[in-house]
Formats: sequence, structure tokens, C-alpha cells
Amino acid sequence: EITVKPADKSKTYDGTALKADSYEITGGTLGEGDRIVATYSGSQINAGSSDSSFASFKIMHGNVDVTDLLYKVTKETGTLRVDPKEVTVTAEDKSKAYGEKDPELTAKVTGVLNDDKIQYSLSREAGGDVGSYTITPSGSEVQGNYAVKFVDGKLTISKSDKLTVAATGYEGVYDGESHAASAVANVTEGTTIFYKAGVDGEWTTEAPSIKDAGTKTV
Repeated sequence: EITVKPADKSKTYDGTALKADSYEITGGTLGEGDRIVATYSGSQINAGSSDSSFASFKIMHGNVDVTDLLYKVTKETGTLRVDPKEVTVTAEDKSKAYGEKDPELTAKVTGVLNDDKIQYSLSREAGGDVGSYTITPSGSEVQGNYAVKFVDGKLTISKSDKLTVAATGYEGVYDGESHAASAVANVTEGTTIFYKAGVDGEWTTEAPSIKDAGTKTV
């Protein structure tokens, strides 16, 4: 008496069918000189598992089929398992100058087969000042035949060489009126301009003015 099954098989998803191609005796032994001749049914292509079984089975001694003569055979099923293939979605690093529009966020996907697609979205850490901000790819970690790993990128905002502010003063004869300084600015919309009068003055958003005779450096 013997118990036999197709041998369990497993692999990582590669787009091809996984099939049983050998057997395993889980109980009893074959007689000396006897051998099993078998074919198998069942296959697994996508990530997941399924059963395999014998399509045909016999025990041979030389050229003689001794299956029913000498054996009581119990046949069990085997398991075919396909594991998800690992893929990586990596956010690509980006850069821009302060005040410029954000560049389009993109990512590189590695590990997929054929024309398979991975679903993901991209977002970045909030902020617009000079510095570094994390770009984050996100999505489901298991997508069909793939196990997805997400890797962050970085957005670098550098100082702009296009932002200029020129203070405009006043020069004239004393007339008892107050005359304020002004500024001509080439800056990003929403930028606040601060003024300071003299070395010891304090920074303020209010433009300095002069009324009495004298000089102020703005």
C-alpha cells in the first residue's frame, strides 16, 4: 500500500504556467525494481494557488503494469503556488527655483512584465520656501500579480536669481511735507517687502518717510 501525490511546486510570478512534473510518496514504499510512470493535470499562471493531480498513473515493473496486481494506491493532490513578483515605484527627484511653478511629479516603475501597469499616485510635502520636500508615491501594496514597494523622492527648492527689489528714495527741498520711500520689486506674487531706515532701524512693512531736512538710508 502506498500513498502518492504530485510534488508541491512554487515560484515567483513570471507570466508562464507552473505545472507539476514529479511525484512524492507520502506513505509506503515501492517494491524493488518498481517505478511510477505518471502524467499530471493542473496549472497555475497568476499569483495564487491551486491543486495538481495525476492525469495518468501506473506502477511498472520492467514492461509490466503491476499497479492493480501488487498495490493499493491512495492518490492525493499537490499544490501549485505562484507568489507575487516584487516591483518598485520610485518617485523621481525634482527641483525648481523659488517662486516657480512645481514641475510635474513622475515616478519610475521597475519589475513589471510585458505591458502590465501599476496604479499609483504622487504627492509632495507642503511648502514653498527654499529647502527640500518629500515626494511620496502611494497605492495598493498588492496589485494582481505584483507586490508593490514605494520609494520616496525629493523636491528641492533653490534660491531664485530672478527676484529683485530696488528701494526708491526722495531728494528735494524742505517743504514741510512728509515724503515716503518706495520699492520697485520683481518678486513672486504674495511676497512681502520689508524696509529698514538706517543701520539701527527696525525692519517693517511700512515704507519709511522723511519730513525734516536730513538723510535716511533705506
